[in-house]
Amino acid sequence: MNGARPVLPKYVDIFQNYFHDYDKKSWFNFAPFLISYHLPPNRRLEFVEEDSTLFIYQITRSATDNSQSRIDLFTSPCPLSASSVNKLSDVAKCNGQSNIRILWTDQKDLEGLQSLFGQKIEATFKDEEYIYDPRLIFEANGSRYKDLRKKTRRVEKLKPVFRELRVDDLPEAYKLLKEWRRVQGRKRDFLLDWGYTNSALERQFQIGSDNIFSWCVEIDNCLQGFAMAGPISKEVASFFIIKTNLRIDGLSEYLRWKVCGELQGFKYLNDAGDLCLPGLRQHKVKMRPIEFNKVSSVKLFL
Repeated sequence: MNGARPVLPKYVDIFQNYFHDYDKKSWFNFAPFLISYHLPPNRRLEFVEEDSTLFIYQITRSATDNSQSRIDLFTSPCPLSASSVNKLSDVAKCNGQSNIRILWTDQKDLEGLQSLFGQKIEATFKDEEYIYDPRLIFEANGSRYKDLRKKTRRVEKLKPVFRELRVDDLPEAYKLLKEWRRVQGRKRDFLLDWGYTNSALERQFQIGSDNIFSWCVEIDNCLQGFAMAGPISKEVASFFIIKTNLRIDGLSEYLRWKVCGELQGFKYLNDAGDLCLPGLRQHKVKMRPIEFNKVSSVKLFL
């Protein structure tokens, strides 16, 4: 692809500006997520700016032939238009593909694609992202937040220290992540966020503190949890990552609560979906979402 550049930390402001200008609110539109998801050589993200439109492509190497790769769009062109969709067709045909997928798209862009492609589109529901008011969670008033208050008070008895994550915390953070993966791996065979979480820990300090915020919790001078968040657009923040010591009851709720306190300047907080996991769904419902953001994948037949 002519003019394509890898999705690296030094380009974060480009992605952020597009998502701000077009008021994006989906979790996958969080610029540091894109940067952390770029994991070459097997999965590369590259972007092109053309006619004031941002295209972000995912190039996946064939499992059977390293000389072959598939090109898909990571998310819808920003902004979506008839001319930007024509560009996708050209890219796919040049790579010998009869179709191109858009791996993540919101409801508004899905409707736009359906109007442009008609019967030549196949949409698959992926998830519903949980949208919260961070101020309501942090205030935690009323019976709706009774369980949250109970959990946070239990952890407060352990005298936790909530602070910004520093570079010198990374060894402990990696150790915690490794243990979290070992414990969670007993329950499910795959952990979708392992790769980009590991990458985000490394790249966050290259991305810059204006675009990604990081905190941790210490108990008895040991790092027991960390979280990352940041702006998607002017009014919407992403709750990007949270990992805690699973053996400390209530610590995940406590860290979410503290992060919401830091994000009260945003009107909305997108905490992604629940991957159809009952335990994760129960956990997120307890935080009382105010709405949901439907996310789909799309295949466009050329």
